[in-house]
Order: sequence, then structure tokens, then C-alpha cells
Amino acid sequence: MSTLNTYIQLTFYVLAAIAGISLLVSAIMIIVVLYISVSERTKEIGILRALGVRRRDIKNLFLSEAFFLGLFSSILALAFTELVAVLANNVATKYIGYSIIGITGNYLLFGVGVAIVISLLAALAPSSRAAKLDPIESLAYE
Repeated sequence: MSTLNTYIQLTFYVLAAIAGISLLVSAIMIIVVLYISVSERTKEIGILRALGVRRRDIKNLFLSEAFFLGLFSSILALAFTELVAVLANNVATKYIGYSIIGITGNYLLFGVGVAIVISLLAALAPSSRAAKLDPIESLAYE
């Protein structure tokens, strides 16, 4: 029994490491997407700044974009996770007589919260860059 527990713990740590790496990669991808968004919308940011929009509002625009990116991606991931859990539990119940995956509401909320926090943290640098753009230089940007 102790050997089985050792293998289960090892599997848990390996899966946790894979999850950590995937969170890091997703944060980097969010940063890249938002930097691209800032560079593509430089002229738009310049127009907004010329019309009197505050730097804080520009920053909030990109932070809200990151918030919704994290929210919708986590909802999509939760739907996929629930589908896999149902399929795996059906197979497990058929062969071994009990479910092997249990996902509670607390885990779902924690997953959504982590995704949103990671998205917001990843958006801090691109949103600050967008807020610091000079309106005159942004309007002349090609």
C-alpha cells in the first residue's frame, strides 16, 4: 500500500509541475497578445488620448480586456474539464465500479479565480505601456 501511495504522490507532483508550466506559458502568451494589441491599436490610443481620455482609463481598458480573456478562457477550460471528467467517470464506473474524478464547486471557482489573477498580472506591463504612450507620437505612428 505504501508503494501505491508513493506512486500516487509522484503522479500528483508531476501533474502539479505540468500545471505550473502551463500557467507560466499562458501568462507569457497573454503578455504577447496584449503587447500586439497595444502596437496594433497605437493610433487608436493616440486618438483617445488626444480626446482627453486619462492614462488610467487606457490602462483600465487593457486590464478589462485581460480580465475577460481570463474569464472566458477559464470557462471554456472548465467546460472541457467537466466533459473529460464525465467521460472518465463513465469508463471508470463501467470497469472498476466507482468514479475516479471528483470536481467540486470550490475547485471550479478556484480555477476561474486563478485564471483571472494570472491574466490581470500578465496585463500589467502591456497596459502600463499603452497608458504611457504620447498622444502626438501615437497619432504619427505608422
